[in-house]
Amino acid sequence: MMKRLFVFLILTTLFNSCGLLRKSDKIVEINLFKWKYKHNEQITIGIIGNSIGCGYRADNTFPCKESNNKGGVLGQFDLDNDGRLKEDGQYDPLVRGWSFQLNDYIKKKNKNNCIQNMSASGWDMRHHIADNTIQKIALRIPKPNIILIPLQINDSKLSIEEYIKNLELFVKQIRSFNMIPVLVKENAIDSIDVFGIKGINTFTKKTPERKNFYLIMNSIDSIAKSKHIGIVDFYSPTQKIIARTTIGNANTSGILWDYLHPNQAGHDLMFSIIKKWIKN
Repeated sequence: MMKRLFVFLILTTLFNSCGLLRKSDKIVEINLFKWKYKHNEQITIGIIGNSIGCGYRADNTFPCKESNNKGGVLGQFDLDNDGRLKEDGQYDPLVRGWSFQLNDYIKKKNKNNCIQNMSASGWDMRHHIADNTIQKIALRIPKPNIILIPLQINDSKLSIEEYIKNLELFVKQIRSFNMIPVLVKENAIDSIDVFGIKGINTFTKKTPERKNFYLIMNSIDSIAKSKHIGIVDFYSPTQKIIARTTIGNANTSGILWDYLHPNQAGHDLMFSIIKKWIKN
C-alpha cells in the first residue's frame, strides 16, 4: 500500500510539472495532502491573505505591521514574537488569530509542520501579484504544499470580472510552482450601514464595495468548481450568525470586532472550521 502510494505521488508530481495532470485530478492532490497530514508526514501550509490572515483584531490586537501597499510583505510569522501583545504591552501566548492557531495545531501532529504566512494588511490580489508574493513563498524553506487564499474582502474594491481575472493568474502561478491552491471564503461582514464608525466610510450600503463583496462571495463556489480548486468556507457559518443576531445599528453577533474584522471569538470559529477541513 505504501509503495503504491509513493509511486502515485511521484507520478502525480511529474505529470503536474509537465502539465499532464487532468483537471479532475487537481482535487485528488488535496486528498493526498490530507492523507500525508493524517499519517504524520511533514506538511507546510502557505497563506496569502490580508490583515485577517495576519490575525488582525483577535482580542483587540493588531499583530501584522502596516504594509502601506509597498514591497516587503510582512505576515504574522515574520514578527519578533509568536503571539500577541496585551494592552499593557506584555506578551500573551494565549491570544491568537486563526492562522496562529492552525500553526500550533499542525505542529502537534508533526513538529516539522509549519505555516508560511505572506498575508499583509490592506492588500488584495493586485498587490500580491505586483510584489511577486507567490514566487517569494515558493522559495521559502520548507516550500508549502498548499496555498490558502483568503482574499475577497479587500478585493471587493474590484469588479467581479477583475477578481476572476486576478484569481486565474493566482491559481496558474501557484500551480506552476507545484503548489496546490485552495480558496478560503472569508468571514461575512456586518449587515448594517457602517458609515461614520471609527471614520470608516467603505462597505456602506451606498458604496460599490459591499455589492461587489456579495457578488464575489456568491460566485466563489462556481468559480472554484470551474477551476477545480478546493474551498474552505468561513463565510457561510459566520453569515448565519451575523444574519441572526445583527439588530439595528449595533453588531451583536459576538464574532466581529468592527464591521468586518473578526474578534477573538471570530478567529476561534474560523480556526475550528479550517481544523475540521484539514482533518476530513
